[in-house]
Amino acid sequence: ERVNFDMYPNPSTNVVNINLENWNQQTVSVILCDMNGRKVYQDEIHLQKGSSLTKLNVDFLETGVYFVSVNADGKTKSQKLIIQ
Repeated sequence: ERVNFDMYPNPSTNVVNINLENWNQQTVSVILCDMNGRKVYQDEIHLQKGSSLTKLNVDFLETGVYFVSVNADGKTKSQKLIIQ
Protein backbone atom coordinates (compact mmCIF):
# COMPACT_ATOMS: atom_id res chain seq x y z
CA GLU A 1 0.00 0.00 0.00
CA ARG A 2 1.21 3.46 -0.90
CA VAL A 3 2.00 5.85 1.94
CA ASN A 4 2.15 9.59 1.46
CA PHE A 5 1.90 12.91 3.21
CA ASP A 6 1.11 16.45 2.14
CA MET A 7 2.66 19.45 3.84
CA TYR A 8 1.47 23.05 3.59
CA PRO A 9 2.08 25.92 3.52
CA ASN A 10 5.53 25.43 2.06
CA PRO A 11 7.41 27.76 2.34
CA SER A 12 6.24 28.45 5.88
CA THR A 13 7.04 30.82 8.71
CA ASN A 14 5.41 29.48 11.87
CA VAL A 15 3.00 26.54 11.37
CA VAL A 16 3.07 23.59 8.96
CA ASN A 17 0.07 21.33 8.40
CA ILE A 18 0.93 17.70 7.72
CA ASN A 19 -1.78 15.53 6.22
CA LEU A 20 -0.91 11.84 6.58
CA GLU A 21 -2.69 9.57 4.12
CA ASN A 22 -2.85 5.76 4.07
CA TRP A 23 -0.64 5.26 7.11
CA ASN A 24 -2.08 2.13 8.69
CA GLN A 25 0.24 2.36 11.66
CA GLN A 26 -1.38 3.90 14.74
CA THR A 27 1.73 5.84 15.73
CA VAL A 28 4.14 7.58 13.37
CA SER A 29 7.33 9.46 14.06
CA VAL A 30 7.84 12.92 12.53
CA ILE A 31 11.44 14.14 12.35
CA LEU A 32 12.78 17.47 11.09
CA CYS A 33 16.44 17.67 10.10
CA ASP A 34 18.46 20.62 8.89
CA MET A 35 20.60 20.55 5.75
CA ASN A 36 23.51 19.11 7.77
CA GLY A 37 21.40 16.13 8.84
CA ARG A 38 21.13 17.41 12.41
CA LYS A 39 17.81 16.49 14.06
CA VAL A 40 16.04 19.68 15.18
CA TYR A 41 12.62 18.22 16.09
CA GLN A 42 11.02 14.85 16.72
CA ASP A 43 7.52 13.88 17.80
CA GLU A 44 5.23 10.86 17.86
CA ILE A 45 1.79 11.31 16.28
CA HIS A 46 -1.13 9.00 17.03
CA LEU A 47 -3.33 8.46 13.98
CA GLN A 48 -6.85 7.31 13.27
CA LYS A 49 -7.13 4.91 10.34
CA GLY A 50 -7.40 6.74 7.03
CA SER A 51 -6.40 10.37 6.81
CA SER A 52 -5.08 12.48 9.66
CA LEU A 53 -4.09 16.14 9.81
CA THR A 54 -1.61 17.44 12.35
CA LYS A 55 -0.10 20.90 12.87
CA LEU A 56 3.56 21.48 13.66
CA ASN A 57 4.71 24.70 15.26
CA VAL A 58 7.92 25.60 13.42
CA ASP A 59 8.40 29.18 14.61
CA PHE A 60 11.53 28.10 16.52
CA LEU A 61 13.31 27.18 13.26
CA GLU A 62 15.74 29.57 11.64
CA THR A 63 15.26 30.58 8.00
CA GLY A 64 16.49 27.80 5.74
CA VAL A 65 15.78 24.42 4.20
CA TYR A 66 14.82 21.39 6.27
CA PHE A 67 13.74 17.83 5.60
CA VAL A 68 10.57 16.44 7.16
CA SER A 69 10.55 12.65 7.50
CA VAL A 70 7.59 10.53 8.51
CA ASN A 71 8.45 7.02 9.74
CA ALA A 72 6.11 4.12 10.48
CA ASP A 73 6.09 0.38 10.11
CA GLY A 74 9.53 0.32 8.51
CA LYS A 75 8.57 2.90 5.86
CA THR A 76 9.93 6.44 5.60
CA LYS A 77 8.81 9.31 3.39
CA SER A 78 10.64 12.64 3.31
CA GLN A 79 9.90 16.06 1.89
CA LYS A 80 11.76 19.34 1.77
CA LEU A 81 10.43 22.21 3.91
CA ILE A 82 11.46 25.84 3.41
CA ILE A 83 11.28 28.19 6.40
CA GLN A 84 11.17 31.89 5.59
